[in-house]
Amino acid sequence: MRQRVCAMRSLKRNQRLIHYAEYGGKVPVLDEDGYETGEEEPIFGDPKPLWINVSAAKGNAYTSIFGDVADYTHVLGPADPGVPIDEQSAIWIDANTDEQPDYRVTRVAKGLNATHYAVKKVR
Repeated sequence: MRQRVCAMRSLKRNQRLIHYAEYGGKVPVLDEDGYETGEEEPIFGDPKPLWINVSAAKGNAYTSIFGDVADYTHVLGPADPGVPIDEQSAIWIDANTDEQPDYRVTRVAKGLNATHYAVKKVR
């Protein structure tokens, strides 16, 4: 029975379209006169679409594949292990890609056949 429940949760009809962007490094922040402020901001590549299961809400530690130390809002997955999302990726779940990303990846759990991502809301 447990196997059947897990398989039902990852059906294609339960997947949702999100977007992700790979981390591209940091650039210095400039003031209005064009001088560096000493701060840096991350830059990301172009958002790419991905159909994936998005959990409803944060789970309890005893049901989490990430353990009790991960701070996350949703779990994305299972995904193909070849998807290039890592802990520095930006994720758009509830926002348009014209806006700033609304989630960041906090943990990645890679398995032999699938990968899961813990994401946290940032705005």
